[in-house]
Amino acid sequence: MRKSTRALLLPLAVAALAVAACSNSESGMAKPKGSTDSPTQPSSSAATETPVGSGRALSDELTACSLLNQQELAQFGEFRGGQKPSTSSASDACQWSGGDVSNVVTVGVAIRDAQSVDEVSPIEGGGAPTTGQLAGRRAVQASAPTGCLLALSVGDSSRVDVVISGETEEPDYCQLVGQVADIVEPKLPEG
Repeated sequence: MRKSTRALLLPLAVAALAVAACSNSESGMAKPKGSTDSPTQPSSSAATETPVGSGRALSDELTACSLLNQQELAQFGEFRGGQKPSTSSASDACQWSGGDVSNVVTVGVAIRDAQSVDEVSPIEGGGAPTTGQLAGRRAVQASAPTGCLLALSVGDSSRVDVVISGETEEPDYCQLVGQVADIVEPKLPEG
């Protein structure tokens, strides 16, 4: 496939990966591959989270492009972008592209005002989503051979997705998505 065709298909791949993970999930543990940390199962108190911003939509309080920048991504390689994708089912989204000719990698952050982590579904070609916590926040991870999504709960009915996708099957996409989520999570409102 020519490089120009790949460049056109990557935003669609990120959107497809994010859209594919928008339904009910199965329980398990959300943890980046290769991680030695053992996330804890969500507690029963997770259902009593307070709404974000007193009824305001999450995307009214922050933008996806403000949750990550090229300097923060530099530790993972050279990335370009920080632009809104042309197609996205999210309330707000932002994506960056990097990698090399053999494997262009796209990093995306998406704010979903009206979708909770409970609505993450399996990604085509991947296993069942796993649930757990990241920094005390409910999280659900869904993966496929060419990408990984980590959804972070922000209140009962909102979430922020961190998505990594590539053109080749890489064993470390979920490890990378966990590391990027560690950058994004402290910027999210409580709830």
